[in-house]
Amino acid sequence: MIYLLIGDEDFLAQEALKQHVDSLGPPDLVSLSTVKLEGARLSFAELQQACDTVPFLSPVRLVIVTGLLSRFERGRRGAGDSGEADNAPAPGRGKRGAMEDGWDRLAEYATHFPESTHLVLVDSAVGRANPIRSAVSATATVREFGKLRGPVLEEWVGQRVAQLQCSITPAASRRLLDLAGNNLWMLSSELEKLSLYASGETIRPEQVDELVSLARESNIFALVDAVAAKRLQQAHQALRRLLMDGAAAPYVLFMLARQFRLLLLAKTLGEQKIGGQALMNRLGIRSEYPFRKTVEQARGYTAPVLEATLRRLLEADVAMKTGRQGPDLALELLVTDLCRGAVPVYQS
Repeated sequence: MIYLLIGDEDFLAQEALKQHVDSLGPPDLVSLSTVKLEGARLSFAELQQACDTVPFLSPVRLVIVTGLLSRFERGRRGAGDSGEADNAPAPGRGKRGAMEDGWDRLAEYATHFPESTHLVLVDSAVGRANPIRSAVSATATVREFGKLRGPVLEEWVGQRVAQLQCSITPAASRRLLDLAGNNLWMLSSELEKLSLYASGETIRPEQVDELVSLARESNIFALVDAVAAKRLQQAHQALRRLLMDGAAAPYVLFMLARQFRLLLLAKTLGEQKIGGQALMNRLGIRSEYPFRKTVEQARGYTAPVLEATLRRLLEADVAMKTGRQGPDLALELLVTDLCRGAVPVYQS
């Protein structure tokens, strides 16, 4: 059986993957016949070998591949490329996204796929003309996960709260969405903390303000402080603290990107002599503590370094979403590069 879990909302894709894995049987037995592959450099022969292998002590063989479809997407740089032109083909892909190096046999292979194997392809959003998607579409189960917005996002929050055996007022839900946006990794993490704090009672707006904004920002501030001071050991300690507290790696990356975007904006507006309440309003920060910390941190950077940092954050995001690097490893390498100044800075 072949499954495609694709879309820009990787939180929902990962949840769907977990639910599928859980449905296959006892976790300890399923894990014995599970293999995870990165699609960026995967050959067709390697995929076929993994899928044809007989399961061990389990009724099914589970093969999970990340980043394969996006590698063949037209107009998109291959996940394994590093700075080449956009029309430079990734391994197995021609200049126009054509199937090469055996991948042209995928469609025929999919028609007599081993019954005992579950192949799950996890990737970001791709078009219907994607050659991998087209090759397996006749036999695959396809689930697409787009970003949630508006009433659909509010409904998701309500469902999540119900799963946590709690409730939330409409005002608290709106306040949480104001702070977290539509980042489901962040929302999930914050809702878990809020539900524990509420102890079965209704979550109120003041609890959202108390727990979400200050705790979240202080932890990220500690990590950014350590990175800015080039204190590698302290930066990794701060990162581990965030992860041990239950923050998912994509959530940490989102918060780092948000903070460095604020630093760049604060730096740019400061150079335009905008300060005080006007600067606070332009940054969209509502309380004094995070505003002071942001302005203080911005003073320790130049604008080119902040721009280079945001580019490096984008690289880490791509590495996570394409499966080129595991989420925790991508974060560790990111923090190491930032502390060591190993990011290219372009002077204008």
